[in-house]
Amino acid sequence: MVETDLSSSSLYQAKLIVKKFNFASSFTPDVDGKSLVFGWKGTPLHSLSAWNFT
Repeated sequence: MVETDLSSSSLYQAKLIVKKFNFASSFTPDVDGKSLVFGWKGTPLHSLSAWNFT
């Protein structure tokens, strides 16, 4: 299996959701390599990645 790049719209969508629920000041989505990482006040809590079979 090979990790696949997430599209730039993935980060954009995550930021929209964070804004909608008013977490923008404390909850931070960010890209780390090929993964989308969600953090709370600078501490990583959850990550999301996509994989393909080779």
